[in-house]
Amino acid sequence: MTVSAAELLLLQKDQSWKDESWIVPLSVALEGLTAAQAAWRPQGNNLTIWQYVNHIAYYNRLVLNKLQNQDPGPQAATNLETFGEPGDPEQEQQWNDLVAEVTRISDALREQIASYTDDDLAALYSSEDVQIGEQLASWMLHDSYHAGQIVLLRKLQGCWEIRFQ
Repeated sequence: MTVSAAELLLLQKDQSWKDESWIVPLSVALEGLTAAQAAWRPQGNNLTIWQYVNHIAYYNRLVLNKLQNQDPGPQAATNLETFGEPGDPEQEQQWNDLVAEVTRISDALREQIASYTDDDLAALYSSEDVQIGEQLASWMLHDSYHAGQIVLLRKLQGCWEIRFQ
């Protein structure tokens, strides 16, 4: 059986976004969250789920724009800026809009990956000395990493039920 690099990246994308396997995908980690739960901050100087989703949206949008040769728009001066404000527990629509935006970007990234040939994936990512395929593989791990943090914050709040398949 021969599997192309694009097919492997699509498998990784699906498992990091929507398909439950041995990890909790990001869409499942976000499923059913309210604005109040997303804006909840654990003790100490910690981030909220809302801030993690801001961060994911920022970088996934940046990756998508680079892949589509579009202007990435204004850049954050520091990584910390990408997390934004902690969110407002009263702003349900704002939270839902953010989740919808992350979903839209994820779908667009999947479409972009599906359009690639192995030669496309071997091309350089922007002006960096990294191939597009390498960047995508690394980037999907980024989403999975933050999905795990989101699940942990949900567990701390008591709004996560363990799912076994």
